[in-house]
Amino acid sequence: MQIQENDAIWLATSYKINSKTINIFQFRTPLPQQVRLITHCDEDTSILEINDSVWDITYLGCHYYIDWNKAFFETFDFELLIKHFLCYRFQALSPSTVFRDFTFFTRFNLNYESFNLQGLLSIYKKLFFANDSSLVYTYLQFYRWGIRKGISIFNYEFLLVLESLPKIERNPFESIALNENYVTSEEEAELLDYIKLKVDAINNRMKSTPEYSLELYEELIHPTLLLLCYETAPRPAQVHLLNYDDFNKIESKNKNYYSIRYAMIKQGTANTQYTTNRSLSEKLGKLLDTVIEFNQFFIKDYKPKSPLFVDLSKISRYGTDQLRDRIESGHYVSYNFTFSSYRHHLAQSLVDQGASKEIIADRMGHTDYQTAKAYITATPNIATIMNEALGTVKRYPIIMNQLLTGEIIDNSESVPQSKLINGTVGGATTMTYIEGIGACDNSNQCPYHPIYSCYACKKFHPFIDGPHEQVLDSLRKEVIEFSNSSLEVRHAGPMKQLEPTIQNVKRTIDNIEEYKNA
Repeated sequence: MQIQENDAIWLATSYKINSKTINIFQFRTPLPQQVRLITHCDEDTSILEINDSVWDITYLGCHYYIDWNKAFFETFDFELLIKHFLCYRFQALSPSTVFRDFTFFTRFNLNYESFNLQGLLSIYKKLFFANDSSLVYTYLQFYRWGIRKGISIFNYEFLLVLESLPKIERNPFESIALNENYVTSEEEAELLDYIKLKVDAINNRMKSTPEYSLELYEELIHPTLLLLCYETAPRPAQVHLLNYDDFNKIESKNKNYYSIRYAMIKQGTANTQYTTNRSLSEKLGKLLDTVIEFNQFFIKDYKPKSPLFVDLSKISRYGTDQLRDRIESGHYVSYNFTFSSYRHHLAQSLVDQGASKEIIADRMGHTDYQTAKAYITATPNIATIMNEALGTVKRYPIIMNQLLTGEIIDNSESVPQSKLINGTVGGATTMTYIEGIGACDNSNQCPYHPIYSCYACKKFHPFIDGPHEQVLDSLRKEVIEFSNSSLEVRHAGPMKQLEPTIQNVKRTIDNIEEYKNA
């Protein structure tokens, strides 16, 4: 049922509870003087002075700013209340997330009436119909926090009302499911052509007149970032945190090899950093090598821990907002590539190549397999990939299947006993004797194993009513038996040999079905 703005659920009179609120703030603990913030590099603000009239924080190259002198609240108690809540949020969340929380309080100038039931319902209703799920979450977290802290302006019965209200249903993988960020082959080709054009122009300019200018550096940075995003699909924060020593170059006689080390972080909660290495193409490796040459020319004390991507006009690390501007400008090709579209494209490409959810999660830096599963489910080629994995795809037309074996025999009773094919199928514990799968044209003693070799032999004539499904089932059981002992290397060979045998049996079964229908 669709929720309407004039529904009774938004009216306080529909709830038979005590609506009296005690308008007194009682804080069990004083406001801390300082809060330690989550940081990822030296440039990030690590300590916030809570009593300062202005909160100015740098995080991942972005500046977040609150001027409490201009933040108008009904009383100082409300300002104190909000500061307490933000300090609590800073303990586990990134500054960017906490400052997004603050937008809730600037949007709704809280007063005493805001904490009456009708005021609470009015705020929730506005957020609900604005479809703002993040601020709905902030609002509920704020009220739950107030109840836990025992602040008397928060009413537990009112919280139960808020918890009972309809939630904004949003699928976190909706854009994946709808393929909203899927890059077409034409768009991909256009991007690569643009990168090649820019790189060739830079190389020609460097060869003709070697120079180190800010103008050329800016021209160099753009295709380098585009190719880095295309090949490795990082998050903006990961690019922001790259240092000189994260770039690795291994020189050999014939070819150089390059890689980049990323910090596996999101702009979220974790303070601990894990790293992962990604191999780079020779073209990208050379571009990054040139970027470092420019940095060493313009920055006198360029150290291993110095930033890889530097705003040379300020001699400072590129911030995440600056990086987005460089990547998402959209003027260089018809498709507006973003950091997200690069990541979607890489994940989708891995799926299309049949990569497992484990590989996709590792490559994309996901902490679980949920996103990888969403990509696998949403890929346009999922039917083909799944069928190939299950061995159900008819890779060749029926006429090709006819070439696997001899002609199908309708009446098995007309075949002499000497021509009948019988044999055992299965492993040590699953061995089954199967007879009458077809007839053999070989006039001499066949040197090959009966049944296992028959389904790919032209001299084998399968019976239309032969026990081929039983053969298939026995072969599968044999595979399972081997897989249960797969820790022994000696079992790997037999398992691989069974794969084509199973496929040949399945194709023969498909061929018989087509023959019946014809």
